[in-house]
Amino acid sequence: MSHLDDHEFQLSIVGYETDQSLVNAIRSSCSRSNVTLTGGQSTGHVHALMRTAFAYLNTSINEGMCLAILEAMALRLPVIARRNTGNISIVTHGKTGLLFETPEQAAQCLSQLAKDTALRETLIQQAADQVKKVHSPTAESREYRNLIFSLLE
Repeated sequence: MSHLDDHEFQLSIVGYETDQSLVNAIRSSCSRSNVTLTGGQSTGHVHALMRTAFAYLNTSINEGMCLAILEAMALRLPVIARRNTGNISIVTHGKTGLLFETPEQAAQCLSQLAKDTALRETLIQQAADQVKKVHSPTAESREYRNLIFSLLE
């Protein structure tokens, strides 16, 4: 978080610790009090954490359709995501979230959200609308039904 010297952010890393060498590296390099490793949590607890967060940061180099991004959008949490094939299928830069390629760009996105509350609110609203319209269980089941019926014709 050295790129964010002018802001006070708390980074919470949530997820199961499957690579102990990575966990040890994070713990040793991020011993500062503003970085927390919480380990795996229940969905309800993760959603509670997300509801109190400033933004959701997805740093995956490779990603399919990221359910966590869709959850963040549905929970009205602005999304900052690494530009990759899966993420760009969900996040439109400047419309439903912000995309980055480098750590410096990720920091710029966080700073931009901190400084521009109108942008933050616009991203939140447009992302929530997109999730309701395109990714809701009703929309998903309708698309699956249409696909199955078209295959049976």
